Amino acid sequence: MDASGLLAAVRTRRTATAADAAMALALYPASDLENRQQLATLAATAISDPAVASAWLACAIGESDSGQREAMIGRLLALTPGQLPEADHAAWVDLLLASLDRESIRHGAIAALRAFAASTPGLADRLVAAASAARDATVRDHLDDVILGLVRPTPVVAAHWRARLHGSGLAVRLRLAARLLDHGLLDDADAARFLAPGEPAAVRELVLRAWLDRGRGPVDAVAMVLAHDPDAGCRQLALDLLAAAGGREAVGVQAVVEAARHDAEPHVRARAALVLAGWPDTDGSHLSGILDQLRGERDRRAFTATVQVLGPVLARIPTLRAGLAGLLSPQLDADGAAAVANALAPYARSDAALRDALLDACERLAHDRVRAAVLAALAGILAPDPALEPTFRRALVSAAPALRSWGAQGFLRLDILAIDPATATAAATALGQLPAGGGYDANQLRRRLARKLAVLRPLPAVFAILADNDSDDEMRELATQAVRAAASAVSGDKPFDWADALERIQARHDAAGLFPEVFERAAQDRVAAGPVLHATALALLTTGLDHAPCDFHGLLPHLVLCDVLDEALVRAIAQRLRAEPKAREDPSPDLAVLRAAPRLPEVLSALEAVLPHARRVSPGLLRDLLTEAHGGDRAAAVAWLHTRLLAVGDPSTAEELLPLLEKGEEWIQPDPVLQAWHATFVAKPGSDRLLRSLTALCKRWNIAVAATPAAAPASPARQGGLLDD
Repeated sequence: MDASGLLAAVRTRRTATAADAAMALALYPASDLENRQQLATLAATAISDPAVASAWLACAIGESDSGQREAMIGRLLALTPGQLPEADHAAWVDLLLASLDRESIRHGAIAALRAFAASTPGLADRLVAAASAARDATVRDHLDDVILGLVRPTPVVAAHWRARLHGSGLAVRLRLAARLLDHGLLDDADAARFLAPGEPAAVRELVLRAWLDRGRGPVDAVAMVLAHDPDAGCRQLALDLLAAAGGREAVGVQAVVEAARHDAEPHVRARAALVLAGWPDTDGSHLSGILDQLRGERDRRAFTATVQVLGPVLARIPTLRAGLAGLLSPQLDADGAAAVANALAPYARSDAALRDALLDACERLAHDRVRAAVLAALAGILAPDPALEPTFRRALVSAAPALRSWGAQGFLRLDILAIDPATATAAATALGQLPAGGGYDANQLRRRLARKLAVLRPLPAVFAILADNDSDDEMRELATQAVRAAASAVSGDKPFDWADALERIQARHDAAGLFPEVFERAAQDRVAAGPVLHATALALLTTGLDHAPCDFHGLLPHLVLCDVLDEALVRAIAQRLRAEPKAREDPSPDLAVLRAAPRLPEVLSALEAVLPHARRVSPGLLRDLLTEAHGGDRAAAVAWLHTRLLAVGDPSTAEELLPLLEKGEEWIQPDPVLQAWHATFVAKPGSDRLLRSLTALCKRWNIAVAATPAAAPASPARQGGLLDD
């Protein structure tokens, strides 16, 4: 038999089966119970046929035996709306509604009502009537569930939803409120009734989110939530709604101000400060109270976040700068001091009063880590700017060794021939006070300061002392040469042959007998000395130089003095950073040179090589260099850095970079990097120590990551504010 014959035979058999079923159902009403059960069994094989289904429904409606009726209804529950003639839908719905009190078929009946709701006109209103008349709470809740699923509520349905809002369980109430809000059937006054503290938090949150989705809500009601709601999540949503209002209504502004000062949750206080900072406030009246809140802030994360929020506002409200600087007290911990100092640092260069405030703070802060945090921010204003000379001079004569060191770094950036004699005297005094043997960085600073002062005439008396008594051999030699050169200058000598000096360095790669005389004469003739110093630097970086007077870093102040840093030197420095591991151990001086030509492609490749060692790099220097390398586009610079950080796969490298992320939190925006590292290293062997550090840092900054067994337990929170005694 071919396929067409087989299909014809199937159709014939199906037609015969349906006919047999119809005949059996025709006999059904006149038969006794036993025969009715047998006839139903025979007809059940064809119940999917619409004609048979219609006859089956009629028999079920007329069935007098409750057990047999449930069995017949159970068979009909498997039908879809398309398998039952549309003319029978109303009768089927009536039968279902009448059967809801039968627990054995209730679940299936509810499902069938839901399926037939769309194809049965008027069913929605009938369901409401049935629900209202139901005596059994379970039946009523099931019917409400069906009514909630209706796509287009009628006025009767909407009225039923409103009536049921205050008498249902939490789950039903949430769905009822959501449906009313979705269809715009709950006005603001009605919705505000559900914001009372006695309502479940989930209901209050639902109303607030609905208002937030449409971008507005009644300010009075939202302000009450922010002021009195016991749930922090609801207060956060209220803040977002008031932020959207833009500070146009006084009641909303006052509520946000009070939240910034007094809310019980740190993240809500910080968020309130952020909202205030985004509103127009030329006189600082909204924000001044936040300084009072900061003085008693107990949560370090909230303190830091609030200070960072105030940072950009300081540009338009200068009166707040002094108040923020006043927070730098001896009781402030290092994290808080770093946040305050970093917020003030961008304005310190142009604000002499603020520089004095920072210096005052640095001198009176007893904790070394706090002082270091302030100094790190001050380091951002180190620049060859004559207006900064009084600040550097004051630092040079400070009683605090760290501040004297910072002042020396600033002095190195000044033009030695244009400085005030009092500043030179202060620098010479500081040179005698900077300790020898303080490590590589300290010794290098002393030597660089000595080379810069060695060109002064008369030579500061401290050089004679250093030449005789200093414990650093290189410093003793440098001071001895300076004393001899000064004596030679007094006695007079022949004119210097600059062309011969240039030829000796470029052709013979030998500087014997040229230094320190070149340094001394460069102070009087920068134009002639520039090519010689440039050739010396290039030889040090590339071919090598016999009898070199110093390394490149020692030569750097003289290169800056003669203004000869160019693309050739930048390329050579970039190549050294890429090729020499030792150069990458302390890359900051070389990175500063790269700023002479930051748009060269070699600069970014050098930065990529330096990045694993960036814990010793100032975040401010890295930020400025990256931004300049990307043409001033800060977002592109951060994206470039994130791409490299996310590619780190070695736990030890990631651990080295954590201090950079911590110090540069404000501009690096490290949250996605920390989350990605946590996910990457959680299953990698040998990452336990890194994971402990990551988990602690993420917890401190409220960054969500999965808990791991390797995470160290959190330190107990401090009692009292960050500024408490």
